[in-house]
Amino acid sequence: MSIYTKLYEIIKENRQTVLCLVTKTTGSTPRHAGSKMLVMSDGSFLGTIGGGEIEARVIQEAQSLFVTGKTKVLSYDLVSPQDGDPGICGGTVEVFLELIGVANRIIIIGAGHVGQAVSSLAKWMDLPTVLIDDRDEIINLLPEKIADQVFLEKPENIFKSLELTSHDYVIMTTRGYDFDIKILPDLIRSEVKYIGVIGSKRRWLTTKKYLLEHGFNESELEKIYSPIGLDLNAETPKEIALSIMSEIHSIKNKSNASSMRI
Repeated sequence: MSIYTKLYEIIKENRQTVLCLVTKTTGSTPRHAGSKMLVMSDGSFLGTIGGGEIEARVIQEAQSLFVTGKTKVLSYDLVSPQDGDPGICGGTVEVFLELIGVANRIIIIGAGHVGQAVSSLAKWMDLPTVLIDDRDEIINLLPEKIADQVFLEKPENIFKSLELTSHDYVIMTTRGYDFDIKILPDLIRSEVKYIGVIGSKRRWLTTKKYLLEHGFNESELEKIYSPIGLDLNAETPKEIALSIMSEIHSIKNKSNASSMRI
């Protein structure tokens, strides 16, 4: 199978791989610029950038991208193995590493005015979007293409329809505390990166008290952001959606924007 065919399959199946590309060589090297290799999360690979110790080191470095998501440029001298070089050919090699596949998914629980506004904004930002609600009358009137996936589902059953991953951001624009306490325990135990809960400070403090009384600790609640969004003095559904998506963007990019969470 060619690297391009494999890459197409991985992207289509919403999986991940690290593309390792030789971008520059000087002197004698095992492979020329343009040589490629795909590295999977389990350490398996397709293609080659030269074999031997240099390839083993690149595969090892590639594993870190599944955690950080950050590109890397690796440079190797192939001169003196006794000094730690991964070869003795005499040249130098530069390898570019990039994580490909699985965009961060936005999962919105609650398809009211704010939920719809968040979904529309996330779609505009080219993010895979899932919208969930348990009301027929809401789901049946949703605008066409408001989300990539739409589920008519009770809150406590959503995890039967979705396999959550560490690339997911969950936004709870639900109708109240009773819904939140049904959904949050499973979400907290999942690998999702972010859980945003709409509502007032009082609503969140009541929810937090319930969770702490039912077996969760403070550290487990760290990935919950409530009240949700950045402090933009937002009022309308579209303004609130902007506040929420700005918070997610801030977290993804590790900025220091002012969140409203307590």
